[in-house]
Amino acid sequence: MRETGYGYDRLREAGWALRVVNVDLDYRAGATFGDELVHGMYAERFGGSSMTFAYRGRRADDGAGVVSGSVTHVAIDAETGESTRVPEEFREAIVAFQDERPEGA
Repeated sequence: MRETGYGYDRLREAGWALRVVNVDLDYRAGATFGDELVHGMYAERFGGSSMTFAYRGRRADDGAGVVSGSVTHVAIDAETGESTRVPEEFREAIVAFQDERPEGA
């Protein structure tokens, strides 16, 4: 998210934050201590106050898929903790960033 210009500090300064509300992961292969893992997320769906990211992780040395699934976040007002609409500028920045990424990144 930092690379989109929307690191967590910027979200907090704008008065909102993201909270994880659901994680659904399928573990496909093992990883051992010392394995370098590469993780990636892609914004799959935006709701009014939520967004769901497709997620996958793989071993760096052989590219084997270790885990895949989804992570859902809800935008909240940083002061009250109540859900709030995901700002349009944030949505646009995420989509633009994804469109600029090379295939497989």
